[in-house]
Amino acid sequence: LARELGDPLQLAVLWGNQGLEALFTGDLDRARTAFAEQLGLCRKHVFWVGTEGLTGLAAIATRQGDPERAARLLGAASAPGSCTDADVSAELEERFFAPARARHGTPHWNGAQAAGAEMSFEQATAFALNPGRTPN
Repeated sequence: LARELGDPLQLAVLWGNQGLEALFTGDLDRARTAFAEQLGLCRKHVFWVGTEGLTGLAAIATRQGDPERAARLLGAASAPGSCTDADVSAELEERFFAPARARHGTPHWNGAQAAGAEMSFEQATAFALNPGRTPN
């Protein structure tokens, strides 16, 4: 229905939901695509629901062995406030972020997360959508 109506906010929410479903079922390619679509819409229309996409891409970065990127993206997503409901946040923490934080070391993780929290929405989405990009 969201696609049929063409409402960009509803489409952004739909992409976020699809991204989370794909992430939790282990389909990282589909999750990455969904979160990128969500962030693209959020960037174009200046919707802040993109924090879900930033968080999802952070979770994917943990699976790709890039905890620095994961922590920065998570920091950027956390800057405006909670990005998902409590149950989803707890599941993401348990399955993705706590293990990555433990491997990377809490001080390093916290430093990268704090640096991510300093990014603007534009900087964060540019960083998230361009995996080879170094954050500003």
